[in-house]
Amino acid sequence: MLTPGTLAIKPPVRVTTPSDIDGADIEMGLFLPDTSEKVPIMVFATPYLDAEDSIARQQATATNGNPPPTVINPSLSVKSLINNLVPHGYAFVTLSVRGTGGSDGCNDLMGPNETADLDTALTWMGQQPWSTGKIAMIGVSYDGSTPWGAASTGNPHLKTIVPVSGVPDMYGLMYRNGSSESRGPFLLNALYIQGGIDSGEADKSPGRLCPEAVEGLALSGLAGAAGEDPTGYWQARNRKPGVEANYQGSVFSIQGLQDWNVDPSQVVPWVDHLESKGLRTKQLLGQWGHAWPDGLGVDGANIDCNDDNKVLDVCVRADFKEILLHWLDQELKGLTVDTGAPVQVRDDFGRWRNEEHFPPHDATWTTYQLTNGLLSDKPGARASAILYPSISEEFPPNPPPAVDLGVQKAADFVLGPLAEDLLIAGLPKVHITVTPQGPGGYMGAYLYDVDPDGVERRIGWTTMNLAFADGSTTRTEVLPGETIQALMEIQPMDSVVPAGHQLVLRLWVFTDGDRLPTIPPSPVAL
Repeated sequence: MLTPGTLAIKPPVRVTTPSDIDGADIEMGLFLPDTSEKVPIMVFATPYLDAEDSIARQQATATNGNPPPTVINPSLSVKSLINNLVPHGYAFVTLSVRGTGGSDGCNDLMGPNETADLDTALTWMGQQPWSTGKIAMIGVSYDGSTPWGAASTGNPHLKTIVPVSGVPDMYGLMYRNGSSESRGPFLLNALYIQGGIDSGEADKSPGRLCPEAVEGLALSGLAGAAGEDPTGYWQARNRKPGVEANYQGSVFSIQGLQDWNVDPSQVVPWVDHLESKGLRTKQLLGQWGHAWPDGLGVDGANIDCNDDNKVLDVCVRADFKEILLHWLDQELKGLTVDTGAPVQVRDDFGRWRNEEHFPPHDATWTTYQLTNGLLSDKPGARASAILYPSISEEFPPNPPPAVDLGVQKAADFVLGPLAEDLLIAGLPKVHITVTPQGPGGYMGAYLYDVDPDGVERRIGWTTMNLAFADGSTTRTEVLPGETIQALMEIQPMDSVVPAGHQLVLRLWVFTDGDRLPTIPPSPVAL
């Protein structure tokens, strides 16, 4: 902070409160300022803490002498928040979600039981004698997802949330457009099965295999193979409807536009939609990955962001905690302070700018036609190409015998060289007409900035299972030879293609290490 706080931090205290579901302990760590005044609260709820005396923690400590974090001894990034906020008159509460750390019950991966426990815990905090009853929540990744879950309950104590690369819609992250992430079918739920086995105190029975975890594992595999949600498991983990219907607080959304772990489409343009429904919002959108906006390296120095071939120096916001304090002073204490523009966004050439909305409402849409290898503002003669499935964009197989030589690994469409810089802000749409040659198909659309020497820099991407070609979550059978309109949308971006460079759209039958192909993969006529 620019101005240090004046209050001392009391020693942390571990407390529990019973879940309204089954009486299971909800574990919390309280970090309170040394004051007789009531204070507002910042909450950090996570599955990544250990119980103080868990067997897993004892083993880790014995192995490397570095005990895993707990509710009263959290990670360095959380301690930094505590040390900055508590002296300014805020309580800070760490919380282990159901089935993790010292919290009992079965972890259910951002499901309704976890959400109900968060609601219970917020009510408990809001009623404490040291509390003003006004609460904020913050976190990054899963920890940034719990604020969305709590907001969906409409708990009256929750006045603002600060999700950093949080996930309001698990299905939309893992299986967007029926396009499964490689970690979606098994890895994600397997991690939380292991978390449930490792969690709990040493004197309690470890090694639980909860039915929620088994169900999640099975339905993750199904969604990965077919893109479907037949039981509503994933819909129950979509917090967006609940937030829109119930939440009365504000949102300070923080997202890295180079985040390949939690895609920017999780919150862009949805946060702008929440603002249109009457919620006060702020967005901080930078060219960093899956990290805090003031992400610090191990040595405490600012890290750099690496965007493929170009290093973005000093990409982080060193003033993040100052911005955060102003936001909390406004939202929890009712102070009149400067919280900055509604949107602060950085393009990938390093320039920050202020916007009223993102995507910008005053952006100019330009339509380009796919014409003989060019992106043209005028339609040309119809043409077609057979795109054959490839193992990866870099290493396609040779076309098989007896296939027309028109078969190719990808189709490129080029704009430029450009006469002036081109800023692409928001979510470009790629609408194409394709004819699958088999009972499936899986398209990728990538955007590149290509310099005069032919060096490519990927600036935008999306993928689509053609069974979800209309962009919905409803599967439609793909029939060989039947033409489909594929309504693709590039992930949110804010990128500059400089004058003298080319913008290239690459379309291909997609498979790569991060997304799984349809089974079986099929050639597609574009």
